[in-house]
Amino acid sequence: SRPDRRGAVLVLAAAMLLVVFGIAAFTVDFGILNVTKGQIQNAADSAALAATQDLIQGLGPGATVTTQVAAANAGITAKDMVHEFRSGDVNSTALSIERDVRFGRRSWDPNTKAWVKAWGSTPYNMVEVSVRRTKAASAPLGSVFSKVFGFNSFDVEARSVASVAPATGFRIPPNASGATGGTETIDLLPIALDLTTWN
Repeated sequence: SRPDRRGAVLVLAAAMLLVVFGIAAFTVDFGILNVTKGQIQNAADSAALAATQDLIQGLGPGATVTTQVAAANAGITAKDMVHEFRSGDVNSTALSIERDVRFGRRSWDPNTKAWVKAWGSTPYNMVEVSVRRTKAASAPLGSVFSKVFGFNSFDVEARSVASVAPATGFRIPPNASGATGGTETIDLLPIALDLTTWN
């Protein structure tokens, strides 16, 4: 007589269901994780670039505000810019200026022939913006299928640094065509600067 095999299919079905949930958890949640990472990276990049525009107002002889005012304005601009971006399951992303935005100075070191970053040093010409969807920031990214396996949320973070390159003008090299000797300032207004800033 054949052995009694009743219920064997039920056990196999339960095991396969677990595998299917695992695949769904990986594909869906991993996809959401990647999309959200891209969204908050875009937010960080945009916020850092927007903030540097405010830092320009406090740089050089044509500065219209102090370095501290420029940094305060840049922080607000970064926060407003990040707020415009969706991240995962929320339509607007939050940012803390005190925790997620920092300023510094990026300058050329002629001795080491390299650019040096000095966070907290003035005059500010560099900004770093961090966008977080983490438990520490009270805004973790919720999971969908991974909850079955005990993963209720994920931490996602992106960071971006932007700086305004310091410049003292445009000059003609000593041996260049049109040079009358020595290094001379070019009598040309770059299209990137308005006349007041150039003066």
